Amino acid sequence: RASARPAVNRDKIMAHRLRPCFPSDPFEVVPLTDAMVVTPLPMFEVAWRVARRLPKTELHLHLDGSLPLDFISRRAAARGVRCPPPVYLRSFLHAKKSATFQANPNNQIAAGQNWGVYDWCNQFLQSAEELHEATALLLSERAAESVVHCEVRFCPALHTREGLSEADAVAAVCGGLQSALEAANPPGSLSGGVIITALRSLPSDHSLEMAKLAERFLWKGVVGFDIAGDEGSFPLHLHTTAICYAKEHGVPVTVHAGEWTEGTLGNVELA
Repeated sequence: RASARPAVNRDKIMAHRLRPCFPSDPFEVVPLTDAMVVTPLPMFEVAWRVARRLPKTELHLHLDGSLPLDFISRRAAARGVRCPPPVYLRSFLHAKKSATFQANPNNQIAAGQNWGVYDWCNQFLQSAEELHEATALLLSERAAESVVHCEVRFCPALHTREGLSEADAVAAVCGGLQSALEAANPPGSLSGGVIITALRSLPSDHSLEMAKLAERFLWKGVVGFDIAGDEGSFPLHLHTTAICYAKEHGVPVTVHAGEWTEGTLGNVELA
């Protein structure tokens, strides 16, 4: 009958109650008045629970593209920037990104510019205090998701609108990294580093300066040099001098390549 309750296998229930309940267990035990029933969880939730608890390495994390929502909300309020509350911020940023792609399907940017959503977020990263706090919060969030090693990349040239020097920006981010590592619980459970990123849409002297900056702070928080941006409009060979400088001075190099559908093979070969 439609109103009849399905029979409960009590042996199965007791066996389930007695075995350890790991995050990978695709069942949830729900108490009733006189029995326990085993209710399967949606598989995506099972996968999420497992992934959240597994130790992970995060090697590709852009600081200005990964800001904690609460941080954005607080800095927006302090700077007088209108934006929705944290619960709606993610949707707001996705909408801004979608609008940009609709206006520019090829995702191209003009020389000397950067993508709009990143620029919007970077307005909250123009002081040493903001860069330090954002980096520390981001790494602490990653540690809470069982990340054991995290490398954060950013372009110092994007954080000089209010008088901060590029070197000051690097020092602030490295300071935030150190704060997060020292606050890790248990001690030593988190390691990480900073990758200095050059923008391919800026002139070659910019990328060379970023490579030199990476050398200056190498093993003082910085662990590498990167080139990112519009690969289709600005091929990697435009910044060969910076890449060679980094390699010659012992700076580990990782460059964005192979992300565009056209004209990308040469970038991959050079990388």
